[in-house]
Amino acid sequence: VNFMESARPLLGDAPGGCEWSSTTLVAGQLKCADGTLCFGWECCSSHGGRSKCPPDLPVMCRDKACHGDHCCDATCSQLGGPLVCQPSAEEEQSLFAFDSLGLACRPSGGYLWAGYESNCQEKCAQLPGCTYFTRYTDNDWCQLSNSCPNATTTSPSAWTYRRKNITRVLFVGNSLTHVNDLPFQL
Repeated sequence: VNFMESARPLLGDAPGGCEWSSTTLVAGQLKCADGTLCFGWECCSSHGGRSKCPPDLPVMCRDKACHGDHCCDATCSQLGGPLVCQPSAEEEQSLFAFDSLGLACRPSGGYLWAGYESNCQEKCAQLPGCTYFTRYTDNDWCQLSNSCPNATTTSPSAWTYRRKNITRVLFVGNSLTHVNDLPFQL
């Protein structure tokens, strides 16, 4: 008796993401909603509010407890947790769903692929067997895996997604089948 994971072969659009899911490039520098780059926690108050945090405090928090705006922090554990993107209509139709922020899969057998790729989701969708991808929003580093038994804390810029519609399939006996588009001898 074998339990395997398989998924529907759908192609989804790349997640649009929220602007605040990445940081500015300079410590202490904020980006405002109107595109202004500035320093100081109140500098975006006349520019539509904060849209990006600095790399030294990379996570935008849910709480608006910092000069009437969303706080920037290392973890946001005391500030309502990280601000979460609401999926767009395109993302609702996507092949992947958001899994975690700041955690990355550490598959025991290694990654299916890792490298710089701006469209990590598309790369995973096209690679047979890929069920998880982690995209680092600060530099477009991409890690693809077929399982996620161990998720470990990593950079706050790590956004991990899992393939939707994964189902458990029971196979009995000896036969050749396909699991996530990969051939397996059972």
